[in-house]
Amino acid sequence: MEDSSPIYQSIGHYIHDLRLQKGVTGISLVRTAGMSQSKLSKIETESIRQPRAEDINRLLDALDATEYQRQQARWLMGQPRANFMESKPVSHNFQDCFPLRHKPPR
Repeated sequence: MEDSSPIYQSIGHYIHDLRLQKGVTGISLVRTAGMSQSKLSKIETESIRQPRAEDINRLLDALDATEYQRQQARWLMGQPRANFMESKPVSHNFQDCFPLRHKPPR
C-alpha cells in the first residue's frame, strides 16, 4: 500500500494544508487560536521562517490536531519527537538474556 500523503518542506505549508483539510477558514482559526490574521498569514506563507513553537502549538490545538499530526509538525520544526519509547541499553551477556537454570558441567 502506497502512502499518498504529501511531503512537506515547511511548517507553514503544513499548517495551511491541515487547515484546509479540516475545512477551517483562516478567520475562524485565528479566533480560536487567539492569534492575529496577519501572524497566521505570515506563518502559512513563510514570511516567518521559524515560527515560535508556542504559536504552532496554539494553531494545532485550535485545529484539533492528532498526535501524529503534532509529531509531523515537530519534525518540520526540527524538534525531537515526543512520546517515543526510550531506548534501553542492550546487554551482550547472553546469560542475562537466557539465564541458565542449572550449572553447566565442568
